[in-house]
Amino acid sequence: MLDIVFYNNLAFFELFILAFVILMAIELMALYFYKVGFTFSELILLIAFPLFSYSSTLAMRPELMNIALMEIHNKVIGFNIIGVGIPLIVSVKILVQKRLPLKETALITGIVAIVTSFYTHFDPSVGIIVHFFAIPPMLAAATAFVLRMDPRVHKYNTALMTYVCGTLGVLIGADLLHLHQILLWMPTEPVFISIGGAGLVDAIFLSGIIALVFDLIFTCQVHNVFKDLVEVIKSG
Repeated sequence: MLDIVFYNNLAFFELFILAFVILMAIELMALYFYKVGFTFSELILLIAFPLFSYSSTLAMRPELMNIALMEIHNKVIGFNIIGVGIPLIVSVKILVQKRLPLKETALITGIVAIVTSFYTHFDPSVGIIVHFFAIPPMLAAATAFVLRMDPRVHKYNTALMTYVCGTLGVLIGADLLHLHQILLWMPTEPVFISIGGAGLVDAIFLSGIIALVFDLIFTCQVHNVFKDLVEVIKSG
């Protein structure tokens, strides 16, 4: 009986440590997002809402997270709120508020979209598959960082730029540029095709997050971002 109690306590302790580490990682991520220029409402959309959705009953109701747009030849085409809705809303919000120069944003987004299309193909049994997934967001971060060094280019927030270009680039290159394949596909039974249907693990959602990680790596070469984060944590 003592052994059972001991193992139960040990399991509880491991779960507690795991939960603590996850919460600390989420807090550090939120602090970093805020530090690099995301607003509070954007943090809610990028972090709080996805975590709430996957920790609540919404995770068991995927139909609530998918919105249908049109029906063509036994295919209902729609999008996932977390996988593409949130990244698109945040990206468009940043552009509408003119927090990024449109010329440079369009250039980097186009480069990422073209490169992404080369590593993407449509498989009717699975969906749209993106190979070498880390390449598009890394390209977005590297291009944004290098381009900003050019004195002829408008100065901009590289973190916001990498997020927007990584998100829109993958959306265009992986989904929109392969939309004709989806439209030409003739399934024998009704099927729902969801853009961003993998939610938190979808290429569009993850590309923006991973792009920020690469931006942090590049930025740390010239700025001590980790020192700033420690100061923010101490002051907050």
